[in-house]
Amino acid sequence: MTRRTTLLILVLLSLFVGIARSQQLGVPELVRYTVAVPADLREAAPRQFSVTARIYAGDLGGSPLWSERLEATPDANWRISLLLGSTNPIPPSVFAFNSARWISLQFDDGAETARAALISVPYALKARDADTLGGLPSSAFLTSSFPLSSATVSDNNGRITTSGTTTYTSIQPGAFNMVPKFVSAVELGGSQITDTGLGVGIGNSTPQEMLDIQGRAILRNTARGPAGLWFGSNEPNSLFFGLRTSDPQSPFGFYYGDAWRINFTRDGRVGLGVDSPAAALDVNGGIKLTSGALLFPDGTSLTSASTASLSIVPADASISIGSSGSSTTIAVADKGISTAKLADSAVSTAKIADASITAAKFAPGALGGAGTVTLGSNAFTAEQIVQVNTAFLPAISAVNSSPTDLGNAIYAETDSPDGVAIKAYAASSTGAATAVSAITNAQLGRGSYSQAIATTGANIGAYGVSRSSAGTGVKGETTATAGTTYGVYGQTAGGNHSTGVYGVAANSTANTLEYGVYGLAQGIYGIGVLGFADNAAIGGGSPIGVVGWVDSTYGVAGQFVNTAATGNILLAQNSGGNVWRVDVAGNQYMSGTVHTGGADFAELIESLDAARPYGPGDVLVIATTGDRRVELASEPYSTRVLGIFATKPGILASRDAVDSGGNRIPVAMLGIVPAKASAENGAIQRGDLLVTAATPGHVMKATDRPRFIGAIVGKAMQPLDSGTGVIEIAVTLQ
Repeated sequence: MTRRTTLLILVLLSLFVGIARSQQLGVPELVRYTVAVPADLREAAPRQFSVTARIYAGDLGGSPLWSERLEATPDANWRISLLLGSTNPIPPSVFAFNSARWISLQFDDGAETARAALISVPYALKARDADTLGGLPSSAFLTSSFPLSSATVSDNNGRITTSGTTTYTSIQPGAFNMVPKFVSAVELGGSQITDTGLGVGIGNSTPQEMLDIQGRAILRNTARGPAGLWFGSNEPNSLFFGLRTSDPQSPFGFYYGDAWRINFTRDGRVGLGVDSPAAALDVNGGIKLTSGALLFPDGTSLTSASTASLSIVPADASISIGSSGSSTTIAVADKGISTAKLADSAVSTAKIADASITAAKFAPGALGGAGTVTLGSNAFTAEQIVQVNTAFLPAISAVNSSPTDLGNAIYAETDSPDGVAIKAYAASSTGAATAVSAITNAQLGRGSYSQAIATTGANIGAYGVSRSSAGTGVKGETTATAGTTYGVYGQTAGGNHSTGVYGVAANSTANTLEYGVYGLAQGIYGIGVLGFADNAAIGGGSPIGVVGWVDSTYGVAGQFVNTAATGNILLAQNSGGNVWRVDVAGNQYMSGTVHTGGADFAELIESLDAARPYGPGDVLVIATTGDRRVELASEPYSTRVLGIFATKPGILASRDAVDSGGNRIPVAMLGIVPAKASAENGAIQRGDLLVTAATPGHVMKATDRPRFIGAIVGKAMQPLDSGTGVIEIAVTLQ
């Protein structure tokens, strides 16, 4: 054996030994792989690539044993360094038996590069074992700052063992009586808890009680019940302090002896024996003052109910005071009573200090023989009833003797949305009883003045109702023979078509005339009803002087009647004079142009066959039987053609004027109207002359000129290429 042969054998033995040892060692989980970016992928400057690495068992074919997608940015030399296994660990089976492996890369979504061989380095596999020392972590070799007890011994590796079980020592210095805690998975250190044997302190190294906490604590709800503290034991009769329910918004209180004794709500109310206190302090039971006094917001105090002033507000707002002998004398200081009710004949002689009563109700007879009662500025919060049984004596007589300014004899006001400021009732069923009689002698005075000042809602200045068959809700009358007088004057400053005077005839079953508003003018130039809107329509408004409105099938929104032999029924004027007039004979006279919504002139003519369903657009001819009748066109080039059934006539004439009954239909004889058409004689173009078609009720294109005379219906305004349809035509009968 030569020397060279011996050396080769030694190298092979060393390799086999290395391979055998490497099979026993762990395979690395991370592999650093550096490669240059292919030249065809390089751009002006390096950018980030999405690189997919794959490891194969061979240089060609087969499925990858492992793959991983990484993000990498090349350096200035276009080289990238990949840490394989960083997102998808490499399984040990990939490198089983140290067999050769090949790796390929794919940049972004491009083609996969050629495979390159991965060379295993045995000493690199050995570096895997450097994470431990003899298979143990480094913490196992740290010494303890605490003295070891006699029950522990040290093994050959320096670890502390107890009864054969491995434990770990503290690596942080502790303190006497401090309870240790794990500062990591294998290391111990100091904590905030101290146990002296006499007490436990949290955040406190010298506890004074069994539990001594320095700082704040939080008690939380659990499945076993709401947060709180038991005292003595957790028996139902024991004392418990805490939340009443597991709701975080729950009230809290003291529970003792099978009941909640004190309850506190979130808004600061306290209940003693009351679960849901309705006041700042709600007590179920009596309150006893052993000493001290009751203090009130005005600075006064109450030490004895028999010697001090007292304000009592019971549930029924009443005070019951017993009598002594035949009468009782009660002295009430100024403003001592805020609300009071005096029973019938309860007071025979009394003097009440100024402003001492802010709200009161006097029962009938309570003020008998009192003479004049001055109420000043006091307001009554209840209904006041004044009853007088003497003839010609008013129930209420109000006088304001102030000679200047706007003094009111009676001023009534209500804050209720459905309230009535003044209610007057004349109960007599005969005679000329008047519920309210208002008289003024002033030159600019008002007998009755009603005003609605609300800016929203359907408020009414004056509202009158009469239920009598010949009654009047509101009647206004003026007897002056000169000047501009108004029987009823209504004014409104509101929007949305507000009404100065609003009249309603509400009887839906009456068979006689009813008047919502009735105006009567007996003067030479009198006006029964005047509607005047003086707003100049600022902001695009549309003021209206008079509006007639009805919601009835047979109703009339506005009706004007003149029973004289001559004269006018309607007259419309502008600032320059008359612009439209209708006289009693029905003749109309107007200055201006008539604008209508239609586009043709039509006349109502009776149809020959009432049962036939005529409709808009039908072509009609003069009937062969009966006078002034029409029928459906049914033959071409008919010289009896009269017009088209009007769809929306602009002017509709009738021999019978206003009343039009029977089987009359509107026949358009002039203007532009929609008509039924047929292309049976060729396509219709704009401007073509049209005649009756063989198709009943249709027109067609006119082509036989000798037959045009007397048969032309009109000219086409729209085309019709084929079939039948409806087109607009200009009716020009020829």
